[in-house]
Amino acid sequence: MAMTLVDSFTTSSEVSSVILGAGSSGSSGNYTISDNNPHMVVFSDMTPASDNKLVYVRLTVGGTPQTGSTDYAYAGKQIRAAATSSQIYDAGDPQLRIGGSTGTGTEESIQGMMMLYNFYNSNGLASVTYQTAFRAADGNLYGDHGGGQMQIGGSGGVADGIQFFFQSSVNIVAGARFNLYKFD
Repeated sequence: MAMTLVDSFTTSSEVSSVILGAGSSGSSGNYTISDNNPHMVVFSDMTPASDNKLVYVRLTVGGTPQTGSTDYAYAGKQIRAAATSSQIYDAGDPQLRIGGSTGTGTEESIQGMMMLYNFYNSNGLASVTYQTAFRAADGNLYGDHGGGQMQIGGSGGVADGIQFFFQSSVNIVAGARFNLYKFD
């Protein structure tokens, strides 16, 4: 199975979100997920413009991020270097949480990778798995691991991209890097 870089974006200034895939609606405007081949996102140095913000993703349909109040379900585990681990989950949310509260302090940013499955199938649920590592606003090292689904399935169309953003519409600062790969 070959892996090919199909979309890439690096923030050169503050932006409200980054969209990979989604065609002309994407941050680079270069690529649309248009088949069911697995895709992988690798991202690094994603830092919020203000302190103590959660990290989320939404999937796009026709280039538009899906924001319905119960469009997503996710479950995962947050492993903490300085304390016990905890479960993170929600059965109906307007986004998928992929990382805890990171901030603006020294070494505070989030990096990770996500696998994207079944995106272009109107008969199924678009699914993701993720693993992230970040230095949080409290200064401790965390790792989140889990998965989620977009629950609108066939009634809402097929997923063609993914949007990354911070809680409370806080901007992503310059220097964040995002790469989307396709497996053939």
